[in-house]
Amino acid sequence: MNFWFKLLIFIFTIFQMNYCCTSFADNNNLSNIMVDQLGYLPNQSKQGVLVLSSEGSSEISFAIKDLISNKIVFNGKTQPSIIDDMDSGDSIVKLDFSSLNTPGTYYIEVNPQIKSYPFKIEARVYNPLFLETMHGFYFQRCGTELEKKYAGEWTGEACHLNDAIVLDSGKYLKSVGGWHDAGDYGKKIVPGAVTTGILLKLCELFPSKINSFKLGIPDEKLPDILTEIKYELDWMFTMQRQDGGVYHLIVTKEFPTIGMLPQKDKATRYIVPVSSAATADFAAAMAMAYRVYNKYDSKFARKCLKAAQKAWEFLEKNKTIVPQGGYRDPNGFRHTGGYEDEDDRDERFWAVIELLKTTKEDKYKKYINKIYKTWKPVIVYPFSWKDVHVFAVFEYLTIDDKIANPKIKDIFEKELINYANQIVNRIDKNGYNVALNSNDYYWGSNGVALSYSMLLLMANETAPSQKYVEAALDQLHYVLGKNSLNLSFVTGIGSVFPKNPLYYSSLNSSNKNPIAGFLVGGPNSRGDDSYIYNQITKRHIPPAKCYLDSYYSYSTNEISIYWNALLAFVSGYFFGDVN
Repeated sequence: MNFWFKLLIFIFTIFQMNYCCTSFADNNNLSNIMVDQLGYLPNQSKQGVLVLSSEGSSEISFAIKDLISNKIVFNGKTQPSIIDDMDSGDSIVKLDFSSLNTPGTYYIEVNPQIKSYPFKIEARVYNPLFLETMHGFYFQRCGTELEKKYAGEWTGEACHLNDAIVLDSGKYLKSVGGWHDAGDYGKKIVPGAVTTGILLKLCELFPSKINSFKLGIPDEKLPDILTEIKYELDWMFTMQRQDGGVYHLIVTKEFPTIGMLPQKDKATRYIVPVSSAATADFAAAMAMAYRVYNKYDSKFARKCLKAAQKAWEFLEKNKTIVPQGGYRDPNGFRHTGGYEDEDDRDERFWAVIELLKTTKEDKYKKYINKIYKTWKPVIVYPFSWKDVHVFAVFEYLTIDDKIANPKIKDIFEKELINYANQIVNRIDKNGYNVALNSNDYYWGSNGVALSYSMLLLMANETAPSQKYVEAALDQLHYVLGKNSLNLSFVTGIGSVFPKNPLYYSSLNSSNKNPIAGFLVGGPNSRGDDSYIYNQITKRHIPPAKCYLDSYYSYSTNEISIYWNALLAFVSGYFFGDVN
């Protein structure tokens, strides 16, 4: 590549970066009214946010109008208190229209110059979001052709059919299939197992909904959602060694060139060493899979359970973390998203709880009785891929009282409810009703918001309360546009959404819009890529606005199966009856 071409690319990059930041970090050219751009459920709390452009009275009249007729269907006044939202730098008032429950498509108007983006009120308002989000996993499939019938304009040849070389031995191990983990083409057990675990939890909570989830994917004589999850589970089997240990991931030594289509990626791909964190996550997901699939395919379910038990045998023989000190990218691999972890106690905890829930065997009880005191207090943060012990707490609370230790169950329930109440209080005080605090705006902050939402929904399953439901919905409203950027963070959903996510498969496309249904990472005040870092340091952007709609800003605008799973769980929880 010659000097002048490199210079041209550099100039284009800087232009795009500045354009995107101006578009979404400044509200000068956007409506000052923020709403969930998809919509709201009837008989649930409904609020918009008005950003005040100057000091003045907080009591402002607003109207809700029908989008087609422009007729007023609701009149209201802003809530009297002005909130100075520290994380966004906005002075705001809230627009409450919770009593409007009539289905329709509306917008909020403060005056003829200030209008919101349109939104719906409808019992099935989140169904399209769930279906698009789940369909996104089809586009993450590795090792298979993406057919026009299922992929539309986003067809693609089968990719990565030579996976992969085992780094330890240099031998080839056939490991074709599974999902690409994120915007690039790595395949990774840790996020894959957590992702399947989240989706399986949804299926286990709502077995009656499973057959309603029509995803538009190839038929394997299973409900669509189980077909899609099975595509990942089938690959995960290939990553287990004879001794039960599970390889951590498949990846190239460096990320492929941005924009390279998956079928053009011919770099050698390696299976990196076994880790106890990956092995434990694998065991947990496979134990869950047995319970969900047994009704539909008992042979496959038994295979899952056998693999889970074999993984646990490896963990029993290796009582300390593998490799020593925790997983790290091997020498010669350059920051390829290794999901590094120096503590595997939480993964072992999740695995043993899922195995107890599935098998009811006493040996798992004994281990739980020893390890549950590891976390004091038990919950100070929602779960993440790196620390899954809170997910394990959710699961323990659903184990039959005849099997679970009532003392442990009582402790876990009290801690979950206590923490959920703290989060509700924080949400009520936040200008945008988001659970994120100032320190939560880091890489994947949108996933963090939805992890709070899932925790609140699990609290609702444990001790039903409308306040948990509304607080959980607030996090969905946040990622769908009721935020300081006035942006839906989900591609193809809402009036304004990311157009340039870091998603390699879509960058060479002539389509004006990216593939729909992908949640981007969101604001990241730590500036973990040079493009957002430069904007933060030059312009002193508040945490909630540290976002760039640019594929060069990988720490704010990449996609991930793990974040999509959280989005699928929350939207699936509120999936309306289609009968």
